[in-house]
Amino acid sequence: MCIYSIFGYGKGKTESGVGIAVRAMSNGDNVLFAQFLKDGSSSEITYLNDDDRIKIISSGTSGIVLPQNKTEKDNEACSKLYREVFNEIATDKYGLVVLDEILVAIDMGLISYAMLDILLKECKEMSTDVYMTGRIRNANTRQHIIDVSDCASNVYCEKHMFNRYCRNCHNDFPFHYTYCPDCGAELETSKPCKIGRDF
Repeated sequence: MCIYSIFGYGKGKTESGVGIAVRAMSNGDNVLFAQFLKDGSSSEITYLNDDDRIKIISSGTSGIVLPQNKTEKDNEACSKLYREVFNEIATDKYGLVVLDEILVAIDMGLISYAMLDILLKECKEMSTDVYMTGRIRNANTRQHIIDVSDCASNVYCEKHMFNRYCRNCHNDFPFHYTYCPDCGAELETSKPCKIGRDF
């Protein structure tokens, strides 16, 4: 049993989870793919749903859930999905469990450290590998995830098509910045952005 985690502001976390799911299925494993803080409408779900070696479940939350707009409904949705994941793991039929965006749910306090640890203990008893994804803002949460993981990757963003621009300094900054770290001005979109493969 191996626990993987991939976090950070760089792109490719969910895509990596999809990739390891495909690899597991190709090796004959059944996969549980659980998406926290997502509504289950992204295109990989439609594609993967056609394969009987994978079961996909999602929290059904709508929009992007952030610390400043999370609601009790989001908390209930994550708790419900957590229970569903736990019950599925107990069936002992999965070689891999992908917990997409669970690290965001943990970071925002929607899933506790204790809940995660219990889930990982259950996976260990079933000899089920776990792959966790999501951004982590809190340093303590990041360290906890690193401590419980056998393999932890921090995805660093060198460049992103959604980068932000400071009109005063004439510099680009990472897409998750809201204000210029040099002059404090509110950042704006650098250029018209294409969706690319984010659909």
